[in-house]
Amino acid sequence: LGSLSVYVVAILYEGGNEQEPIDRLIESGNLIASKDVSGEGDDELLAGRAGFLAAALTLREHIKKKIIPDHCIRGVLNKMIDSGRRYAAAGRFPVPLMYRYYGRHYLGAAHGVMGILQMLLW
Repeated sequence: LGSLSVYVVAILYEGGNEQEPIDRLIESGNLIASKDVSGEGDDELLAGRAGFLAAALTLREHIKKKIIPDHCIRGVLNKMIDSGRRYAAAGRFPVPLMYRYYGRHYLGAAHGVMGILQMLLW
């Protein structure tokens, strides 16, 4: 996601009136929504899909308009849910969604399940 935070700050600073950072943020969303679901850490809050959702939903709150289209947000949400379902089934976890971060099962808000679930429920 690299430059995601730079785009978000630029959009907030310009009040949502500068199109280039918006286009780049949407490109980032489309990219992570189309990316393979098997990567470790792809869904976590600090550097994954949940972080993109946090950024997109924060922009909606502060700019008061839809900077990121609904289909882009839905695509990221669907990819996160699919990823959690696949990993839970593969690991035979007794829960419908499970995630890992570099081989470990974190439950916390930064790299773990809590941060991901918080963004799914927002």
